Amino acid sequence: MKKKIYAIAGSCMLIAAIAAGCDGKTVDKPCDWCGKSPSVAYQVKDGSNSYVCKKCSEICALCGKKATKQGENLLGMAIFLCSDCYEKEVGK
Repeated sequence: MKKKIYAIAGSCMLIAAIAAGCDGKTVDKPCDWCGKSPSVAYQVKDGSNSYVCKKCSEICALCGKKATKQGENLLGMAIFLCSDCYEKEVGK
C-alpha cells in the first residue's frame, strides 16, 4: 500500500531530474520505497542519496512492468520506470 501511495505521489510530481547518478554502493540503509535493506545509494540532483533496493529498482513504480529508465521525483527520491510510463510522464 505504501509503495502505491509513493507511486501516485511520484507520478504527480515526477522527474525533476532525468538521470540521477548511481554511485553503486550497497549500504545497510532502508529502501525509500519498501523499507527493506540492503539497498543501493543513488545520488540525486541535490547531491544527497536516495536508497533503493534491488527489487524496487527492477520494477516500474507506476505499472509493475520491468523498469528500464531511472529518474528522480520532486521529493528527491530515485524512481524507476518502464519505457512506456517514462515516456508518458517525462516525455521525449
